[in-house]
Amino acid sequence: MDVIKVRLCVYGQNNSRLGTMDSEGVIRSDRAVIFRVRDCAVYSMHEGYLGKLVDGVCRTSRGELIFTLRES
Repeated sequence: MDVIKVRLCVYGQNNSRLGTMDSEGVIRSDRAVIFRVRDCAVYSMHEGYLGKLVDGVCRTSRGELIFTLRES
């Protein structure tokens, strides 16, 4: 059986590429972890809550854009 690894590109404001998200919800820029996604909740690399991921868009509780996801 083949294992398919899903990778999504992560873009910030002004479509600046931040990194990629692996199938476990870890978002890396180069090799550094910058965000983690768990059950649609997004956390910083220091485990601080940032916001929610809904339909590929992560926003703070105030509606500010953190990042968007797109298939690579």
